[in-house]
Amino acid sequence: MSAQHQVDTSVSPPTVQIDGCSTIAALFLKRVAELPAKVVIREKDFGIWNEYTWDDFGREAKEAGLGLKALGLNRSDVCSIASEINKEWMFADLGIICVGGVSNGVYPTDAADQVEYLVNDSATRFYFAEDDEQLDKVLAVRERCPTLEKIIIFDMEGLRHLEDPMCISFDDLKALGRAYEQDHPECWAREAAAADAEDLMILTYTSGTTGRPKGAMISQRNMMFMMISLQRSYGIRSSDEQLGFLPLAHVAGRMFYTFVVLESASLVNIVESLETVVRDQQEVAPSI
Repeated sequence: MSAQHQVDTSVSPPTVQIDGCSTIAALFLKRVAELPAKVVIREKDFGIWNEYTWDDFGREAKEAGLGLKALGLNRSDVCSIASEINKEWMFADLGIICVGGVSNGVYPTDAADQVEYLVNDSATRFYFAEDDEQLDKVLAVRERCPTLEKIIIFDMEGLRHLEDPMCISFDDLKALGRAYEQDHPECWAREAAAADAEDLMILTYTSGTTGRPKGAMISQRNMMFMMISLQRSYGIRSSDEQLGFLPLAHVAGRMFYTFVVLESASLVNIVESLETVVRDQQEVAPSI
């Protein structure tokens, strides 16, 4: 398969479309509908490769997105994600985008004071924490983060006895989403259709080398154009596979592992650790 591109700069604002879609939300729902059985994500867990199809991706994103709606998310609300690269990051990201939220990546190596700055600068309402380590950092600063309302945790190992009204598990968020869909069956498609090319879609923060980090504001149209530009440069086919190891808080990781995959309908393999790479279904130590 080869996606059809349209870029028309003779009008203002310019028209940028992929397979007739002008937003990430519309293109994601199109891929899910047209390629339900095609594998899009493979993730290694305890030495075993698990596969997830576009149908799985769509269902997980919908449950996460509608769970946020159940918690009160409004269009343009910011959700931050602090995690290593994993499938949950991708599910939450597309769920946020498709219900009109703004997705912001937080590096898992960021210290608590950096988390505080990013949450406040972005006015984050909903915060996704990978595990107990990431949770501890945001809990340490939440009293100084007035916009923060809810923390969603991907991995509850070691947190099974956690009782905190601000915190819920990712599984509980998805359960909220399933219940919300029962009462609002049209919401997912309606919110995705409401997206506009001009909408702010993601924030990606600078390193802060010369001052406080600044959030680069990337619109739906901006990312759609970048997807077309990367396709023209790299010629990625639907049969191609990538090895995903960069953090998704990094704009390069986000573009290649999420949005290039969306444009090309290709596959991303998420590594279990940086100590090994996969080649011909065998693990070998990387040469440096």
